[in-house]
Amino acid sequence: EKHVSNFYIIRTAWVFGNYGKNFVFTMQNLAKTHKTLTVVNDQHGRPTWTRTLAEFMTFLAENRKEFGYYHLSNDA
Repeated sequence: EKHVSNFYIIRTAWVFGNYGKNFVFTMQNLAKTHKTLTVVNDQHGRPTWTRTLAEFMTFLAENRKEFGYYHLSNDA
């Protein structure tokens, strides 16, 4: 921001998709080898699907939206 004025920063969280490591795939794989699974219950967030993120990035660029910061997640 200090050196570049034309930028998009998209803040998101808990990204998941068909490729790479993510919580869902990790739990599925652990379930194959463990009788019980434990997970923390003090973290809350909204997952973001990789496709949603890619479509939003394309939308910003193709529609020449205002540069700056954007927040994106899927509905909970």
